[in-house]
Amino acid sequence: MSTDTSGAAHDLSGDELALVLDAACAVVFHLDVASGDVRWSGPVAALPGAGEPPASLEALLACAHPDDAGTLRAAVVATAHDGTPSTCDLRVVWPDTTTHWLEARWRMVPEARGARTIVGIARQIDDERASLGRTRFLADVSAALDASLDMERTLAAVA
Repeated sequence: MSTDTSGAAHDLSGDELALVLDAACAVVFHLDVASGDVRWSGPVAALPGAGEPPASLEALLACAHPDDAGTLRAAVVATAHDGTPSTCDLRVVWPDTTTHWLEARWRMVPEARGARTIVGIARQIDDERASLGRTRFLADVSAALDASLDMERTLAAVA
């Protein structure tokens, strides 16, 4: 197996790649730049509750949280324009109206027939985001406690 991390193609077999995707709870997407069609592969069940995966860039943008759709579009357009690889954490709204976090990363991959395709992975990161929120809360509480010797002010800041 190759240990090259320069972005060159790796020589993973189909079974090895499936294992990696499964372990990472990630799915692979292929975006045809010309048509806007999106094809998904890998354990789509890794995104539980997401429903049917969006079949187009526009459908994907419609699933994105309104505050994140513009950022996602801009990043995809940048990759389509000049091949810039990208990473994006974004919120998506599932059919049951709950909001979840995804991490997506992608890059342009030249196709043999000359088509321009963006290939990437996406994975749900709700747990990581919740942990980050708790860590920030604890840091804020710690700073408030550290900054105050007055018990009443400290309790008011924490409450």
